Amino acid sequence: MALSCGILGLPNAGKSTLFRALTSIPVLVESYPFSTINPNTGMIPILDRRLGKLAELTLPEKLTPAYLEVIDVAGLVKGAHKGEGLGNQFLSHLREVHALIHVIGDFDESKGTAEDRDVEVIEKAETVNQELILADIDTLQNRKSKIEKKAQSGEKESYQELQVINSLIEYLNEGNLLRTRNSKKEEIEIVDELNLITVKQMVFVLNRHEGNINREIPDEIKYYAEARESPVISICAKLEYELQELDEEEREIFKKEYGLEQTALPYIIEVSRRMLGLITFFTIKGKETKAWLVKDNTTAFEAAGKIHTDMQKGFIAVEIITYEELMEVQSLKTAREKGYTKIEGKNYIIRDGDILSLRFSQ
Repeated sequence: MALSCGILGLPNAGKSTLFRALTSIPVLVESYPFSTINPNTGMIPILDRRLGKLAELTLPEKLTPAYLEVIDVAGLVKGAHKGEGLGNQFLSHLREVHALIHVIGDFDESKGTAEDRDVEVIEKAETVNQELILADIDTLQNRKSKIEKKAQSGEKESYQELQVINSLIEYLNEGNLLRTRNSKKEEIEIVDELNLITVKQMVFVLNRHEGNINREIPDEIKYYAEARESPVISICAKLEYELQELDEEEREIFKKEYGLEQTALPYIIEVSRRMLGLITFFTIKGKETKAWLVKDNTTAFEAAGKIHTDMQKGFIAVEIITYEELMEVQSLKTAREKGYTKIEGKNYIIRDGDILSLRFSQ
């Protein structure tokens, strides 16, 4: 299963516009709730300058970046955890993703003062977070009802699980997200098994009016995000999408017009990559130079399976050189002659920037 980020938020927050900007996939965007009933799924390239530098050395016919899956989930409404609107369907999609991009709309300049809109931003964020909390409480309560009789009869495992569930429910009832909890091993196992939503890492994306994108993010919003262990990014999703439609020269003119040094999309992608705990390794084989995403602490054997199952089945060894070492000598042949490369077995832990050449039996 591909590692994925789910885009969520209230209806009309700009989720689908951000999705289009990230993926360049055209999707339905309408100004009423539930225009996105089924989730749109796309792949976003991980922008990595190292891949471009490797291409300058290897001159490949095919240059392939790593991709991250992103899913645009329809807007949540108050009462979604009870099935209001299409709540059950939407929440089930969120349980399947690995990290969350929470889009908060802040582009209606006609609503009161800037301070009034800042308060409204936090209220919008809290509406969604409360639905996620209530959805997790419902999941835990359902699990609790299934094991309660066993626990009361003295079955040790059920009794211990019940104590953990009660503790998690109490924490959620206080308005907390599970990712802010310093959980013990037994709690983590239950959270993982039940696929709870509030344990997932989240980034807040403040979707602003194009004339307001350079305004400093207010401290109140920063504090709100920090208390929930989430970064917050300010963008104009509409502008970001329009920029993707331009050629490079037009894009630079457009950015200067709006006072933008760079677009926000690379930062959103990088934050998403970090939230998922992903690193990048590279392969240079034949006519293709390629980047791959894997979880941190992935072994060489597991990385081989990522490339091809036959490589994993016939794994013999892997030749490793770091990106920095290859850049220093400018050639794989020279690197081998100078002893920069090393041969490792299947338990070698892949590091970010490693360049792999796999040896395997056919």
